[in-house]
Amino acid sequence: MKWRTKQCLWAARVLGLLALSLAAHGDTQAGRAARITSIRELSAGSSRRIVITLDGNAEIKQACLARPDRVYFDFRHTRIARPLRMNKRAAKLRTTHRLRLGHPVPDTVRAVLSVRGVAHVVAYKTGIPARLIVELSPGGRHESLCRNGAHENLVKLVDAPVVVIDPGHGGPDKGVVGAAGSSEAEVALAVGKRLAALLRDSGEADVVLTRSDDRYLSLRQRTAIAKQAKADLFVSLHAEAGPDPETCGPRTYYLALTTSKPVLRMASRENAGYDHTVYELPELIDAIMRDRYAEESRKLEASLADALSSQSQNSGQDPKEAAQAPLALLMGLDSPGVFVSLGCLNSPEEARRLRSSAHERKLAEALYAGISDFLREKRRTELQQAGR
Repeated sequence: MKWRTKQCLWAARVLGLLALSLAAHGDTQAGRAARITSIRELSAGSSRRIVITLDGNAEIKQACLARPDRVYFDFRHTRIARPLRMNKRAAKLRTTHRLRLGHPVPDTVRAVLSVRGVAHVVAYKTGIPARLIVELSPGGRHESLCRNGAHENLVKLVDAPVVVIDPGHGGPDKGVVGAAGSSEAEVALAVGKRLAALLRDSGEADVVLTRSDDRYLSLRQRTAIAKQAKADLFVSLHAEAGPDPETCGPRTYYLALTTSKPVLRMASRENAGYDHTVYELPELIDAIMRDRYAEESRKLEASLADALSSQSQNSGQDPKEAAQAPLALLMGLDSPGVFVSLGCLNSPEEARRLRSSAHERKLAEALYAGISDFLREKRRTELQQAGR
Protein backbone atom coordinates (compact mmCIF):
# COMPACT_ATOMS: atom_id res chain seq x y z
CA MET A 1 0.00 0.00 0.00
CA LYS A 2 2.82 2.38 0.96
CA TRP A 3 4.65 1.43 -2.24
CA ARG A 4 1.56 2.32 -4.37
CA THR A 5 1.19 5.62 -2.52
CA LYS A 6 4.84 6.50 -3.19
CA GLN A 7 4.39 5.50 -6.86
CA CYS A 8 1.35 7.73 -7.22
CA LEU A 9 3.16 10.63 -5.58
CA TRP A 10 6.14 10.14 -7.90
CA ALA A 11 3.85 10.02 -10.95
CA ALA A 12 2.07 13.19 -9.81
CA ARG A 13 5.37 14.98 -9.42
CA VAL A 14 6.53 13.87 -12.88
CA LEU A 15 3.25 14.99 -14.45
CA GLY A 16 3.48 18.29 -12.58
CA LEU A 17 7.01 18.90 -13.81
CA LEU A 18 5.96 17.95 -17.33
CA ALA A 19 3.04 20.38 -17.19
CA LEU A 20 5.34 23.16 -15.97
CA SER A 21 7.81 22.34 -18.76
CA LEU A 22 5.08 22.47 -21.40
CA ALA A 23 3.75 25.73 -19.99
CA ALA A 24 7.23 27.24 -20.05
CA HIS A 25 7.72 25.99 -23.60
CA GLY A 26 4.39 27.55 -24.58
CA ASP A 27 5.42 30.84 -23.00
CA THR A 28 8.71 30.70 -24.91
CA GLN A 29 6.88 30.03 -28.15
CA ALA A 30 4.48 32.87 -27.44
CA GLY A 31 7.45 35.08 -26.61
CA ARG A 32 8.90 34.36 -30.05
CA ALA A 33 5.77 35.60 -31.81
CA ALA A 34 6.29 38.98 -33.41
CA ARG A 35 3.65 41.63 -32.80
CA ILE A 36 2.28 44.16 -35.26
CA THR A 37 2.69 47.37 -33.28
CA SER A 38 1.71 50.14 -35.71
CA ILE A 39 0.24 50.84 -39.14
CA ARG A 40 0.73 54.09 -41.02
CA GLU A 41 -0.33 55.36 -44.41
CA LEU A 42 1.90 57.99 -45.99
CA SER A 43 1.94 59.98 -49.20
CA ALA A 44 5.11 59.21 -51.13
CA GLY A 45 5.42 61.29 -54.27
CA SER A 46 2.81 60.06 -56.73
CA SER A 47 2.17 56.88 -54.74
CA ARG A 48 0.79 55.84 -51.37
CA ARG A 49 2.73 53.82 -48.86
CA ILE A 50 1.45 51.52 -46.14
CA VAL A 51 4.05 50.88 -43.41
CA ILE A 52 3.35 48.01 -40.99
CA THR A 53 5.86 47.88 -38.13
CA LEU A 54 6.58 44.78 -36.04
CA ASP A 55 8.61 44.26 -32.88
CA GLY A 56 10.35 41.22 -34.38
CA ASN A 57 10.99 39.51 -37.70
CA ALA A 58 8.24 37.43 -39.31
CA GLU A 59 7.78 35.39 -42.46
CA ILE A 60 5.33 37.24 -44.70
CA LYS A 61 3.48 35.85 -47.70
CA GLN A 62 1.43 37.84 -50.18
CA ALA A 63 -1.14 37.04 -52.85
CA CYS A 64 -3.52 38.90 -55.14
CA LEU A 65 -7.26 38.14 -55.31
CA ALA A 66 -9.78 39.37 -57.89
CA ARG A 67 -13.46 40.38 -57.76
CA PRO A 68 -12.93 42.70 -55.99
CA ASP A 69 -9.20 43.35 -56.39
CA ARG A 70 -7.35 42.98 -53.12
CA VAL A 71 -3.91 41.98 -51.92
CA TYR A 72 -3.40 40.09 -48.70
CA PHE A 73 -0.32 39.61 -46.54
CA ASP A 74 -0.03 36.73 -44.10
CA PHE A 75 2.31 37.30 -41.14
CA ARG A 76 3.22 33.88 -39.73
CA HIS A 77 3.78 33.40 -35.97
CA THR A 78 2.50 36.93 -35.41
CA ARG A 79 -0.17 38.61 -33.33
CA ILE A 80 -1.61 42.12 -33.08
CA ALA A 81 -0.37 44.34 -30.28
CA ARG A 82 -2.94 45.97 -28.02
CA PRO A 83 -3.28 48.87 -28.41
CA LEU A 84 -2.37 49.01 -32.10
CA ARG A 85 -0.99 52.42 -33.06
CA MET A 86 -2.37 53.90 -36.28
CA ASN A 87 -2.05 57.31 -37.85
CA LYS A 88 -5.20 59.07 -39.04
CA ARG A 89 -4.86 57.92 -42.63
CA ALA A 90 -4.42 54.28 -41.65
CA ALA A 91 -7.37 54.50 -39.24
CA LYS A 92 -9.50 55.88 -42.06
CA LEU A 93 -8.40 52.97 -44.28
CA ARG A 94 -9.75 50.57 -41.66
CA THR A 95 -13.05 52.38 -41.19
CA THR A 96 -13.69 52.29 -44.94
CA HIS A 97 -12.79 48.55 -45.02
CA ARG A 98 -9.96 49.18 -47.49
CA LEU A 99 -7.64 47.63 -44.91
CA ARG A 100 -8.74 44.69 -42.77
CA LEU A 101 -6.87 42.64 -40.18
CA GLY A 102 -7.82 39.12 -39.16
CA HIS A 103 -6.64 35.66 -38.06
CA PRO A 104 -7.18 33.00 -40.77
CA VAL A 105 -5.40 30.57 -38.44
CA PRO A 106 -4.51 31.13 -34.75
CA ASP A 107 -0.81 32.07 -35.17
CA THR A 108 -1.16 34.10 -38.36
CA VAL A 109 -2.29 37.70 -38.90
CA ARG A 110 -3.74 38.49 -42.32
CA ALA A 111 -3.81 42.08 -43.60
CA VAL A 112 -6.15 42.51 -46.59
CA LEU A 113 -5.85 45.68 -48.67
CA SER A 114 -8.28 46.80 -51.36
CA VAL A 115 -6.37 47.74 -54.52
CA ARG A 116 -9.10 48.80 -56.94
CA GLY A 117 -7.69 51.40 -59.33
CA VAL A 118 -4.10 50.55 -58.43
CA ALA A 119 -1.67 49.87 -61.28
CA HIS A 120 1.28 48.49 -59.33
CA VAL A 121 1.93 47.08 -55.86
CA VAL A 122 5.52 46.74 -54.65
CA ALA A 123 5.95 45.08 -51.25
CA TYR A 124 9.17 44.46 -49.38
CA LYS A 125 10.30 44.15 -45.79
CA THR A 126 13.22 45.58 -43.86
CA GLY A 127 15.00 43.94 -40.95
CA ILE A 128 15.95 46.73 -38.52
CA PRO A 129 13.41 47.92 -37.65
CA ALA A 130 11.16 45.08 -38.85
CA ARG A 131 8.68 46.59 -41.29
CA LEU A 132 6.50 45.60 -44.21
CA ILE A 133 6.36 48.44 -46.72
CA VAL A 134 3.66 48.35 -49.41
CA GLU A 135 3.83 50.93 -52.20
CA LEU A 136 0.71 51.56 -54.28
CA SER A 137 0.94 53.36 -57.63
CA PRO A 138 -2.30 54.79 -59.03
CA GLY A 139 -3.92 53.37 -62.16
CA GLY A 140 -7.18 53.69 -64.07
CA ARG A 141 -10.45 53.39 -62.18
CA HIS A 142 -11.43 50.20 -63.99
CA GLU A 143 -7.93 48.72 -64.12
CA SER A 144 -7.74 45.24 -62.59
CA LEU A 145 -4.43 44.49 -60.93
CA CYS A 146 -5.49 40.97 -59.92
CA ARG A 147 -7.42 39.90 -63.01
CA ASN A 148 -5.12 36.92 -63.58
CA GLY A 149 -4.83 36.05 -59.91
CA ALA A 150 -1.47 35.18 -58.39
CA HIS A 151 0.10 32.34 -56.48
CA GLU A 152 1.20 33.00 -52.94
CA ASN A 153 4.82 34.12 -52.65
CA LEU A 154 7.18 35.27 -49.94
CA VAL A 155 7.79 38.98 -49.44
CA LYS A 156 11.51 39.55 -49.89
CA LEU A 157 13.74 41.04 -47.23
CA VAL A 158 15.72 43.95 -48.64
CA ASP A 159 18.24 46.33 -47.18
CA ALA A 160 16.84 49.81 -46.79
CA PRO A 161 18.63 52.15 -49.20
CA VAL A 162 21.09 54.60 -47.68
CA VAL A 163 20.35 58.23 -48.55
CA VAL A 164 23.09 60.76 -47.75
CA ILE A 165 21.80 64.31 -47.27
CA ASP A 166 24.57 66.89 -47.52
CA PRO A 167 23.74 70.40 -46.21
CA GLY A 168 26.33 72.53 -47.98
CA HIS A 169 28.92 74.86 -46.42
CA GLY A 170 28.93 75.36 -42.61
CA GLY A 171 31.21 76.70 -39.90
CA PRO A 172 33.18 79.74 -41.08
CA ASP A 173 32.04 79.01 -44.65
CA LYS A 174 28.58 80.61 -44.75
CA GLY A 175 28.23 80.29 -48.53
CA VAL A 176 25.98 82.94 -50.06
CA VAL A 177 24.79 85.52 -47.50
CA GLY A 178 21.49 87.17 -48.35
CA ALA A 179 18.95 89.63 -47.05
CA ALA A 180 18.40 89.89 -43.28
CA GLY A 181 21.63 87.96 -42.67
CA SER A 182 20.30 84.65 -43.97
CA SER A 183 23.07 82.33 -45.14
CA GLU A 184 23.28 79.40 -47.53
CA ALA A 185 24.71 77.21 -44.75
CA GLU A 186 21.75 77.87 -42.42
CA VAL A 187 19.09 77.33 -45.08
CA ALA A 188 20.69 74.10 -46.30
CA LEU A 189 20.96 72.68 -42.76
CA ALA A 190 17.36 73.56 -41.83
CA VAL A 191 15.90 71.93 -44.93
CA GLY A 192 18.31 68.99 -44.70
CA LYS A 193 17.20 68.14 -41.16
CA ARG A 194 13.53 68.26 -42.16
CA LEU A 195 14.19 66.05 -45.19
CA ALA A 196 16.10 63.52 -43.09
CA ALA A 197 13.23 63.34 -40.58
CA LEU A 198 10.69 62.70 -43.35
CA LEU A 199 12.74 59.89 -44.86
CA ARG A 200 13.38 58.26 -41.48
CA ASP A 201 9.73 58.50 -40.47
CA SER A 202 8.61 56.85 -43.71
CA GLY A 203 10.76 53.80 -43.02
CA GLU A 204 11.87 53.96 -46.63
CA ALA A 205 15.55 54.65 -46.15
CA ASP A 206 18.44 54.83 -43.74
CA VAL A 207 19.58 58.44 -43.65
CA VAL A 208 23.02 59.93 -43.09
CA LEU A 209 23.51 63.68 -42.67
CA THR A 210 27.02 64.83 -43.54
CA ARG A 211 26.56 67.50 -40.89
CA SER A 212 23.81 68.06 -38.33
CA ASP A 213 25.21 71.27 -36.86
CA ASP A 214 27.17 74.35 -37.91
CA ARG A 215 30.53 72.81 -38.82
CA TYR A 216 32.83 72.99 -41.80
CA LEU A 217 33.49 69.99 -44.06
CA SER A 218 35.66 70.01 -47.16
CA LEU A 219 34.30 68.70 -50.46
CA ARG A 220 36.48 65.60 -50.15
CA GLN A 221 35.22 64.94 -46.60
CA ARG A 222 31.61 65.05 -47.80
CA THR A 223 32.32 62.57 -50.57
CA ALA A 224 34.21 60.35 -48.12
CA ILE A 225 31.21 60.28 -45.75
CA ALA A 226 28.98 59.12 -48.62
CA LYS A 227 31.43 56.38 -49.55
CA GLN A 228 31.86 55.20 -45.98
CA ALA A 229 28.07 55.04 -45.54
CA LYS A 230 27.80 53.06 -48.82
CA ALA A 231 25.27 55.58 -50.07
CA ASP A 232 22.65 54.55 -52.60
CA LEU A 233 22.09 58.18 -53.47
CA PHE A 234 23.56 61.54 -52.51
CA VAL A 235 21.69 64.86 -52.37
CA SER A 236 23.63 68.05 -51.62
CA LEU A 237 21.61 71.12 -50.56
CA HIS A 238 22.63 74.72 -51.30
CA ALA A 239 21.33 78.18 -52.19
CA GLU A 240 22.74 80.67 -54.66
CA ALA A 241 22.89 84.25 -55.86
CA GLY A 242 21.12 83.99 -59.20
CA PRO A 243 21.83 86.29 -62.14
CA ASP A 244 18.16 87.31 -62.21
CA PRO A 245 16.63 87.36 -58.70
CA GLU A 246 13.18 88.05 -60.16
CA THR A 247 13.03 84.65 -61.88
CA CYS A 248 14.89 82.61 -59.30
CA GLY A 249 13.74 79.51 -57.44
CA PRO A 250 14.85 75.92 -56.79
CA ARG A 251 17.23 74.41 -59.33
CA THR A 252 18.71 70.92 -59.61
CA TYR A 253 21.93 69.71 -61.26
CA TYR A 254 23.77 66.49 -61.96
CA LEU A 255 27.43 66.07 -62.89
CA ALA A 256 28.00 66.98 -66.54
CA LEU A 257 29.71 69.52 -68.76
CA THR A 258 27.86 72.66 -69.77
CA THR A 259 28.38 75.84 -71.76
CA SER A 260 25.95 77.89 -69.63
CA LYS A 261 27.88 80.88 -68.25
CA PRO A 262 25.62 81.38 -65.17
CA VAL A 263 25.96 77.68 -64.29
CA LEU A 264 29.74 77.79 -64.80
CA ARG A 265 29.96 80.81 -62.48
CA MET A 266 27.93 78.96 -59.83
CA ALA A 267 30.06 75.82 -60.24
CA SER A 268 33.28 77.84 -60.03
CA ARG A 269 32.15 79.32 -56.71
CA GLU A 270 31.12 75.91 -55.33
CA ASN A 271 34.38 74.31 -56.53
CA ALA A 272 36.51 76.96 -54.81
CA GLY A 273 37.36 74.60 -51.96
CA TYR A 274 38.77 72.10 -54.46
CA ASP A 275 41.77 74.29 -55.30
CA HIS A 276 40.97 74.33 -59.02
CA THR A 277 38.61 76.18 -61.31
CA VAL A 278 36.08 74.46 -63.53
CA TYR A 279 37.92 75.76 -66.58
CA GLU A 280 41.24 74.05 -65.82
CA LEU A 281 40.38 70.80 -64.05
CA PRO A 282 41.22 67.79 -66.27
CA GLU A 283 40.47 65.46 -63.35
CA LEU A 284 36.90 66.73 -63.24
CA ILE A 285 36.42 66.41 -66.98
CA ASP A 286 37.77 62.87 -66.88
CA ALA A 287 35.44 61.98 -63.99
CA ILE A 288 32.45 63.30 -65.93
CA MET A 289 33.32 61.25 -69.00
CA ARG A 290 33.69 58.05 -66.92
CA ASP A 291 30.76 58.56 -64.53
CA ARG A 292 28.96 55.20 -64.47
CA TYR A 293 26.08 56.67 -62.47
CA ALA A 294 25.35 59.44 -64.99
CA GLU A 295 22.05 57.98 -66.18
CA GLU A 296 20.73 57.34 -62.67
CA SER A 297 21.87 60.80 -61.57
CA ARG A 298 19.97 62.29 -64.49
CA LYS A 299 16.83 60.38 -63.46
CA LEU A 300 17.20 61.46 -59.84
CA GLU A 301 17.68 65.08 -60.91
CA ALA A 302 14.56 64.92 -63.10
CA SER A 303 12.51 63.41 -60.27
CA LEU A 304 13.61 66.13 -57.83
CA ALA A 305 13.08 68.89 -60.40
CA ASP A 306 9.52 67.69 -61.11
CA ALA A 307 8.66 67.53 -57.41
CA LEU A 308 10.14 70.96 -56.67
CA SER A 309 8.45 72.64 -59.64
CA SER A 310 5.05 71.21 -58.69
CA GLN A 311 5.18 72.85 -55.23
CA SER A 312 7.01 76.05 -56.13
CA GLN A 313 5.34 79.24 -57.31
CA ASN A 314 8.35 79.78 -59.50
CA SER A 315 10.43 76.72 -60.29
CA GLY A 316 13.35 78.89 -61.38
CA GLN A 317 14.37 76.35 -63.99
CA ASP A 318 13.72 76.75 -67.68
CA PRO A 319 12.68 73.32 -69.04
CA LYS A 320 14.99 73.99 -72.01
CA GLU A 321 17.95 74.67 -69.74
CA ALA A 322 20.26 71.71 -69.31
CA ALA A 323 20.37 70.76 -65.61
CA GLN A 324 24.08 70.01 -65.84
CA ALA A 325 27.03 71.40 -63.94
CA PRO A 326 30.73 70.45 -63.59
CA LEU A 327 30.63 70.21 -59.79
CA ALA A 328 33.67 68.73 -58.05
CA LEU A 329 31.49 67.71 -55.08
CA LEU A 330 29.75 65.08 -57.25
CA MET A 331 33.03 63.60 -58.46
CA GLY A 332 34.05 60.15 -57.32
CA LEU A 333 30.75 59.18 -55.73
CA ASP A 334 29.82 55.50 -55.70
CA SER A 335 26.16 56.38 -56.23
CA PRO A 336 23.88 58.73 -58.15
CA GLY A 337 24.37 62.28 -56.91
CA VAL A 338 22.50 65.55 -57.34
CA PHE A 339 23.19 69.16 -56.34
CA VAL A 340 20.08 71.14 -55.31
CA SER A 341 19.91 74.92 -55.10
CA LEU A 342 16.93 75.73 -52.85
CA GLY A 343 16.59 79.30 -54.09
CA CYS A 344 18.29 82.67 -54.49
CA LEU A 345 19.34 84.57 -51.39
CA ASN A 346 20.04 87.73 -53.39
CA SER A 347 16.28 88.11 -53.89
CA PRO A 348 14.89 89.82 -50.73
CA GLU A 349 11.50 88.18 -51.20
CA GLU A 350 12.93 84.71 -51.69
CA ALA A 351 15.40 85.18 -48.83
CA ARG A 352 12.44 85.87 -46.52
CA ARG A 353 10.66 82.74 -47.74
CA LEU A 354 13.74 80.60 -47.25
CA ARG A 355 13.90 81.69 -43.61
CA SER A 356 10.29 80.69 -42.90
CA SER A 357 9.45 77.32 -41.33
CA ALA A 358 6.50 76.85 -43.68
CA HIS A 359 8.68 77.21 -46.77
CA GLU A 360 11.39 74.97 -45.32
CA ARG A 361 8.72 72.31 -44.78
CA LYS A 362 7.42 72.64 -48.34
CA LEU A 363 10.90 72.30 -49.81
CA ALA A 364 11.66 69.25 -47.64
CA GLU A 365 8.34 67.62 -48.57
CA ALA A 366 8.99 68.20 -52.28
CA LEU A 367 12.49 66.76 -52.05
CA TYR A 368 11.13 63.77 -50.11
CA ALA A 369 8.51 63.17 -52.82
CA GLY A 370 11.16 63.30 -55.55
CA ILE A 371 13.50 60.92 -53.73
CA SER A 372 10.62 58.57 -52.94
CA ASP A 373 9.49 58.44 -56.58
CA PHE A 374 13.04 57.71 -57.70
CA LEU A 375 13.56 54.94 -55.12
CA ARG A 376 10.17 53.36 -55.89
CA GLU A 377 10.89 53.12 -59.61
CA LYS A 378 14.38 51.79 -58.90
CA ARG A 379 13.01 49.10 -56.56
CA ARG A 380 10.27 48.09 -58.97
CA THR A 381 12.80 47.65 -61.77
CA GLU A 382 15.12 45.61 -59.56
CA LEU A 383 12.31 43.33 -58.35
CA GLN A 384 11.10 42.77 -61.91
CA GLN A 385 14.63 41.88 -63.02
CA ALA A 386 14.82 39.46 -60.07
CA GLY A 387 11.79 37.63 -61.45
CA ARG A 388 9.04 38.99 -59.23
